[in-house]
Amino acid sequence: MVTLGYLKLRKKPNVEALLECLMSHSQPSHPISTAIYTPKNSSYLTVLRAYIRDLRFNTSSTPKPLLIVTALHESHIQASVLCAQKKDVVMKIRSGGHDFEGHSYVSRIPYVPFFVLDMFNLRSIDANIEEETAWVQAGATLGEVFMRSLKKAKLMASQ
Repeated sequence: MVTLGYLKLRKKPNVEALLECLMSHSQPSHPISTAIYTPKNSSYLTVLRAYIRDLRFNTSSTPKPLLIVTALHESHIQASVLCAQKKDVVMKIRSGGHDFEGHSYVSRIPYVPFFVLDMFNLRSIDANIEEETAWVQAGATLGEVFMRSLKKAKLMASQ
């Protein structure tokens, strides 16, 4: 790694080593292999484009992630964070679909490889109207939070 002022230039990461790290740090009961999409996977572009809200970031010249981890379990998040640090790869986190500026799936600095940890599968919402609390996973959209809260409030009112 070379540092030029504020910019850290990284060596091109070894994608295979990153994949091996992810596999070795996931729980056997929740294998991460089904949550990983690489450019070789036919669904890679579909997964990448699923939550892109600004078409400026959906071009052939837009830098693409080395891979996408669509977390299916909390252990996938832990493995992603650990391996990003161990392998010195930039990790961008995408959640809830509210990123209109592309910070979570585009590299603003050319030639800096990155991967995306996509939280869209983790969208559990547990609202407690009586206690006025809610536990919301990162992949939930604001609309889903509002709808779940509204349904709970209507249910409470009818009792």
